[in-house]
Amino acid sequence: IPGVNPVPALRDDSVGMSPAQAQRFAERWRVAAPQFNHPSGLSATVFEEVSTGKRYLAIRGTASSDPGDITADLGILLHGVPSLSSQYQALRERVFEWQLDGTLPGTVAVSGHSLGGWLAAGLLSEFGATIERAYLYNAPGVSGESEIASLMTRALGISAWSGDPAKVSNLRAAAGSSLIAGIGIPVSAPIAIEI
Repeated sequence: IPGVNPVPALRDDSVGMSPAQAQRFAERWRVAAPQFNHPSGLSATVFEEVSTGKRYLAIRGTASSDPGDITADLGILLHGVPSLSSQYQALRERVFEWQLDGTLPGTVAVSGHSLGGWLAAGLLSEFGATIERAYLYNAPGVSGESEIASLMTRALGISAWSGDPAKVSNLRAAAGSSLIAGIGIPVSAPIAIEI
């Protein structure tokens, strides 16, 4: 919010940034549009890089206390098609609105963790001309977890994903295992990173 010091909010226990991290973040970024929270559980924020004015769309991953997120996670398992998710439909409508009102002008980068990465991949599939890059963090792939899901989407004539894998940075934690990131077919080759 213009004129409001974001450092105290970034230091909040739910965010957990150190004083130095919060200060650096506040110097480099500003919120370009208030956080969009939808009854489906979707949560997304548009950030602007202070030095360049470039916009980035960030999509939150699953909040275990949100029933809408749990429903969306079940969709990942059952069918694996972002466009069939109520959260994706809400995000899609908001992206159209942000494009019309200039909040998302020209091309943008989109990022998301886990469920948010899956939704970001869905955006790249549909809005490929206006998304220059998608950064997915421990995100599941598409087409669900079972052969039944794959057969279902083919029988319904639904494409699980049609984005450009060259525009995707599919980052996964090298240490440990992630059940979520291992679901479905990756939209691009995973890049293992140390955390």
